[in-house]
Amino acid sequence: MRLFAASAPAPAGDPSLPFGVVDIGSNSVRLVVFERVSRNPWQRFNEKVICGIGRSLLSSGRLHQEGSERALAALGRFRTLASGMGVASLHVVATAAVRDASDGAAFVEDAAARIGQPIRVLTGEDEARLSALGVLSGIPSADGLVGDLGGGSLEITELNNGKLGRAATFPIGPLRLMDAAKGKVKAASDIAETAFSELDWLREIKGRRLYMVGGIWRNFSAIMMSQSAHSIRILQHYTAPTREVKTMAQALAGLSRKSLEQIPELPVRRIEAMPFGAAVLLQLIKATEVEDVVTSAYGVREGVLYDALSPAQVTSDPLLEAAADLNLRQSRAPGHAPELLRWLAPLVEAWPSSIRRLVEAASYISDTGWRAHPDYRAKQLFDRVLTMPVAGISHEDRAFLALSIYERYGGNSDSGGTKWAFRFLSEDDQQRARVLGRALRLAYNLSGAVAGLLPLTLLTLDDEHLTLQVNRARGPLLGEAAKKRLATLANVLGLKDRVTFE
Repeated sequence: MRLFAASAPAPAGDPSLPFGVVDIGSNSVRLVVFERVSRNPWQRFNEKVICGIGRSLLSSGRLHQEGSERALAALGRFRTLASGMGVASLHVVATAAVRDASDGAAFVEDAAARIGQPIRVLTGEDEARLSALGVLSGIPSADGLVGDLGGGSLEITELNNGKLGRAATFPIGPLRLMDAAKGKVKAASDIAETAFSELDWLREIKGRRLYMVGGIWRNFSAIMMSQSAHSIRILQHYTAPTREVKTMAQALAGLSRKSLEQIPELPVRRIEAMPFGAAVLLQLIKATEVEDVVTSAYGVREGVLYDALSPAQVTSDPLLEAAADLNLRQSRAPGHAPELLRWLAPLVEAWPSSIRRLVEAASYISDTGWRAHPDYRAKQLFDRVLTMPVAGISHEDRAFLALSIYERYGGNSDSGGTKWAFRFLSEDDQQRARVLGRALRLAYNLSGAVAGLLPLTLLTLDDEHLTLQVNRARGPLLGEAAKKRLATLANVLGLKDRVTFE
């Protein structure tokens, strides 16, 4: 029986002020405070408390008492924190355990008093939609199936090149499965297999992607990255072939508690649930026959923020919005970046559109490291760009941008401690990253990061020459360093360098 009706999202409040989301899940309660309502979800604060309110729900029909007490205590703390941070609007959502428990309504009343806000109890359909929106907030063109595994339920949503499709919800979260299967992983696997067999359209996902959402599956991906020595340790957009995911899931589903305790990437409070989460993943892969699996660190909470965006914000590029934001905050002359992008156009106009998008991002972040110590600037900026907390960017994109900015600050990406990042790129894109980085290095010497000077020069190329045209009146600005950097750029292009004055 459904206790709660679906409700509309609360208004966002002042979009320039912090935006808070509290997620009361079957296993955890979390507060995330976003800096403001924007296309790229900058986080100011993120705290999770493992409560397990849905632990004994199936057998008792009620929320776990100790877990409920922990959740209420966490909500009181979150209220104080959100108030202190000046959160304009605090959105509180509750998921499977609360909507299904016989005492869910009483818990909601107590929880609302503790947090000082109304609580939106999500239906399974609400939860699936918000989770899918969260995935789209980080991967705008996602295509395949979103699977959001919470403690009490699994929500799935079809995505068709960034558009929401069919959705369903299953009561097979790890906490509920442990209860239903009497702690037996094999029995839990059979329950999941039966559930998926009853949904015919899952077979239509074959050959596409599975986007994994939820804490237990994020822990799963962290273990995979560690075991495979994946060099970019960022969960968002981590992609692995299905065969490797199946091998890891089979292993984790069969490990004893003692063996699971030896895995450093697995938190103590996730140990009991991990084999059940792995079993569900195996059965979902079997039912869908997806080609590969992508981890999404964004889910329901980011979906709530995405729901508050204006139509114009929804259609904007999250990476480019974040890069432009960083340019305004951290560059010496923010107006220099658009000039830089126009100056680079002759070099990059024949490059693929996906790479030209990265060129635009690089133009906006290329001066954000000027305050770093010059002896360490290149490596510091490589690390900073590689790990930027931004949306709309794959691990391959991160490698391209980091290598380009490393070269911009004088690093040699063909040697030293950054060469490993080339493994993420094709040979053509490796070359493009070198060209972009060395072009940026030349541009900053010509302009001194001062808006208005770079347009006095023009870069052109033909089959033999890379030519720098300089406004004759500004000729004295062309120093020895610029000539050397022009020669370096020409060399990587396989051309001769030339300077002309107009």
